[in-house]
Amino acid sequence: MTTKTGHRARAAACTLLLLSLGACGSDTVLEPPVHEAKGGPKGGASADPSWGHQGDIQLEVRVLGSGFDPSAQASWERDGAPDPKVTVRSTRFVSSAEVVATIDIAADAQVDLYDVAVYIGIGDSRKKGVGIEAFQVTTAEETGVINARSWAAETSLSGELMIVGIPVGPEGEGAFIWTESRGRELLTTAGGAWDVDRAGTTVVGGIEQRPHVFQREGSGWIAVPLAYDYPDGGTLFALGDDPLTGEARFAVGRQRWPDRKTFEAALWVRDPASGAWGAPLRLPMPGGAKAAAYGVSNDGSVIVGSVWQSNRANAAVWEGTPSGGYQLTLLPPAPGASESTGEGVSPGGGLIVGSSRGRTSGGPTVWERGSDGSWTPRVLPGDGLPCGGLQQATDRGEVVGGQCVWDLSAGGDPQILSGLDVNGEKPIAYAITSDGRFVAGTAGGRSAIEVVYWRR
Repeated sequence: MTTKTGHRARAAACTLLLLSLGACGSDTVLEPPVHEAKGGPKGGASADPSWGHQGDIQLEVRVLGSGFDPSAQASWERDGAPDPKVTVRSTRFVSSAEVVATIDIAADAQVDLYDVAVYIGIGDSRKKGVGIEAFQVTTAEETGVINARSWAAETSLSGELMIVGIPVGPEGEGAFIWTESRGRELLTTAGGAWDVDRAGTTVVGGIEQRPHVFQREGSGWIAVPLAYDYPDGGTLFALGDDPLTGEARFAVGRQRWPDRKTFEAALWVRDPASGAWGAPLRLPMPGGAKAAAYGVSNDGSVIVGSVWQSNRANAAVWEGTPSGGYQLTLLPPAPGASESTGEGVSPGGGLIVGSSRGRTSGGPTVWERGSDGSWTPRVLPGDGLPCGGLQQATDRGEVVGGQCVWDLSAGGDPQILSGLDVNGEKPIAYAITSDGRFVAGTAGGRSAIEVVYWRR
């Protein structure tokens, strides 16, 4: 457990709007506050932020409102009663508009939203004001990267979390990499960053619709353009890295044809001796179709993406052949589905992830490779839950999408990620590291989106 008093901005302030307690009845319910993300517009009550973590002790929470007096006592409650797993050590009266509560959150406290109540007076004259769901116990952690969306996450060879992503909205500054030790580093203001190798030295992406890799050089990064076949360029979306060195060996993405309407899937291979990237290998696709590659196994033998024909999407896999080329297979749809997309593949190449949709079936979908080499689709459980399409997978069968994490080796029922609710928006998970230790995503909306992560 960690003492949080005076430590980090997260522990410094948490505010909620209370109506005058002097006018409240014995159990008055107040409107929930408008949560405000960092960097967002001012106005109304704010929470900076209104959350804590399991195991936090001596966390000081400023409760702002009106009608307080020296008898004020704060309480963290669920279902109208104090929750025994969130203990209020003390409530310090500051003014009629503020009290400061010092709380302990038990290591096994329920990950949930909590009401914050303030009582004043004693005996029959005791009155209560409640901020509905004004505080949250969460497993999510902030990065401080706002107006951005995480797209891929990986654990470095030294065990450090790395997240790469893209800007969101007019306030987004550009493609980035975030690490626990360095924080956010800007890669380019004119493109995207889509994947990072375990060595932490190569990020793949694009600048102005041209394929690029970003290479670590000293304390910074340099952008290295890759070859492409057509004037309109392309983008890299994923990489495969060496199992021992962690360095990127393969990159996949798409190239755009001169008609600016058609694109094709492509593979770029890095020479292990010189470190130079070769010319793109155009992956096969049906005549008149479009295709893009979004994932590649670490040995480059399995490439995953989507093929579009007659405005209909189909998940696809390109598998290496003895002659050095690749053979395209359109993956079978899930039962009841008419369309599908392939978004990623596990490092070992045995599990493909994506989504499917149709009139009678659809949702987060995995394709598992059988002993005969065929691929079998399965829609994951999650009806009625805040789950979404899948993008990354581990070799152990851990996948994420929306607010859900599935562990296929443990039966496949989804675990719901706790969020950092901002402006009422729920978190979205986009990535899981290959070792399954971290999940990365975003929280917030409207005023700002922040990149967050969960430790598992």
